[in-house]
Amino acid sequence: MALYVGIMCAKCERVFLVTMTSRIKRYDSRQDESRYKLTCVSPCRATTYFTRADLRAYSVAANCFLRGYVLPGEYEELAKRVLG
Repeated sequence: MALYVGIMCAKCERVFLVTMTSRIKRYDSRQDESRYKLTCVSPCRATTYFTRADLRAYSVAANCFLRGYVLPGEYEELAKRVLG
């Protein structure tokens, strides 16, 4: 198991790994904080908006991270907050 920082899709609970996916884009930049947009993969296609404070640490099996996201059951949330 390896440690990754990710954001969970609000609809289907896939976790997208920040360093491994191209599905996260900067959405809005304000003076005090940046917002990002995650577009989930098919068939979900939900959009989740978040800030760095919403990122979490996840333990992920080494063979699962290559696709850029992990499915429910393939990860374990390790901390409630990793960046602030």
